[in-house]
Amino acid sequence: MFNKVFYHQTIRRAVAVFGTIFNDINIIRRDGSGKILNTVKVPLAYGPKQKFLARIDQQADLNDPKIAIKLPRMSFELTSMTYDTNTKLQKGSTTRYKETGGSNKTMLGPVGYRLGIQLNILTKNQDDALQILEQILPYFQPEYTVSIKQVDDSVITDMPIVLQGVNISDEYDSDFNSRRVILYTLDFETRVRFFGPVVDNSIIKKVITNFINNETEDKFLTRQDAYIEPFTANSKEDTHTIAVNNVGTNSIAVLLQVDDASTLVINEPIVGLTSATSGTIVSIDTNIVRVIYPDGLFEVGETVSILGGANTAVVVAFTEIFNE
Repeated sequence: MFNKVFYHQTIRRAVAVFGTIFNDINIIRRDGSGKILNTVKVPLAYGPKQKFLARIDQQADLNDPKIAIKLPRMSFELTSMTYDTNTKLQKGSTTRYKETGGSNKTMLGPVGYRLGIQLNILTKNQDDALQILEQILPYFQPEYTVSIKQVDDSVITDMPIVLQGVNISDEYDSDFNSRRVILYTLDFETRVRFFGPVVDNSIIKKVITNFINNETEDKFLTRQDAYIEPFTANSKEDTHTIAVNNVGTNSIAVLLQVDDASTLVINEPIVGLTSATSGTIVSIDTNIVRVIYPDGLFEVGETVSILGGANTAVVVAFTEIFNE
């Protein structure tokens, strides 16, 4: 069942977009008079907060000459994934889209999931932490929505990022020579949609409907053709109209133009070898053969024959006659 390999990078894209939102935060350092001394860009990396706290613990003593981890910094990580029952669709639902370049595609889904993502702010003083926090909170009320490209960069979906809450902790429980770590943890939730494998979706440009009388066992009564004009239109955005043509409505005769009528015989039955349509020849004028009471439609390009197939010709064109 699951034998088609596909990978739309749904979670990878969502996490990458989340990180991009917070990758350009800076803090300002001032002197006692309020003059700006320098601006520090806050580094951002993917990883659990325990990883950075463990690194800091390895260098807790400020008198140790080894290089310590630099603060402030931020980290983020994916923490949970749950099914989103609010976006549940009927099983087997599909999505159609037009690929860049004009090809039409169909894929299974979407199936909605909620992702929990945690952002951690690590600083050594409270002012740095508050500067970072104030550059984030005004944008979440409590959600912030971004648009992302999915599935061959052709399907664009909105990804709301909702701030669930903020937790504060102060990792400072040792002597005065140990480093202080202030930790702000921001819990977010976002929604993603997973899609199945992509398959080609051919456009139906022509529909042929044949009407048959089952009571009288007539093989053919009439045919209705519905088709696109111009036939080169490939999407609903292209200029086009739907044309309808009724063909063969109670036709009592047909004029067949054949490539060579020299072997055909008047008053003999004639049959199309591909369409199986049959009738009786009543006249032959050069290569125009008049056939009465056809029980169907002949096809251009098919071979017609009489006398058990000994005498044949190829249909070049045909015209139906409805009234005589």
